[in-house]
Amino acid sequence: MRRLGLLALAAGLVLSVLPAVPAVVGAQTKITFSLVDPSGNAVTTLGEDSGSKVVRLRASVAPAPSSNLRIRISALSGTATQGTRVNLNAQDRFRPPRFVCNSGDYCTRAPWNLTIHRNQTSVTSTNFTIELRSDRITEEHETIIFSGSASGYTVAPATLTIIDQDRAIKVNLSQDVLREDTVTPAGNNRAHGFLHRPLPSVVVGGVKGGVFTA
Repeated sequence: MRRLGLLALAAGLVLSVLPAVPAVVGAQTKITFSLVDPSGNAVTTLGEDSGSKVVRLRASVAPAPSSNLRIRISALSGTATQGTRVNLNAQDRFRPPRFVCNSGDYCTRAPWNLTIHRNQTSVTSTNFTIELRSDRITEEHETIIFSGSASGYTVAPATLTIIDQDRAIKVNLSQDVLREDTVTPAGNNRAHGFLHRPLPSVVVGGVKGGVFTA
């Protein structure tokens, strides 16, 4: 009996010095990203014509970590192209800076790091702005993917879909059009004829805010 007690005590000492490791069950080592608005509502899509939108990046994990969990945000990816912001008043020192997104599909300064504190299951970044650029081109919807990494964990990314809001117009030239202008004042008499032949219905461009774009 005494020998059994000593063996149990020794086993307890060995277990007590072993380092704690993350659980290997998939859901327990997974961090999930999501996007929310300042009120906490989920954001998964934005219209191309939305302009500038304020959002937050949220990271969630279960169970809560026993120590602070640092998450590094990766460079943004997806089918949408990230552009750059320029100061339109850079050459005029008497005017305040005026930054606009002048290239790509969107501009943003997303957070680079997040920390889920010990015994907590989530963290939400401070506000950051996604500035969408309307390109007036009819195209497929595009995506922005927010991904990251953390030691001992996998990170499920958040995907934001940019909904294309340009629409094509259809022009149907269904009959010949003949216009003749005759100049009769003193001088040379001339007749100018313009004949337009029938063409099939084709998509020729997009419409943005009532303005045709070819």
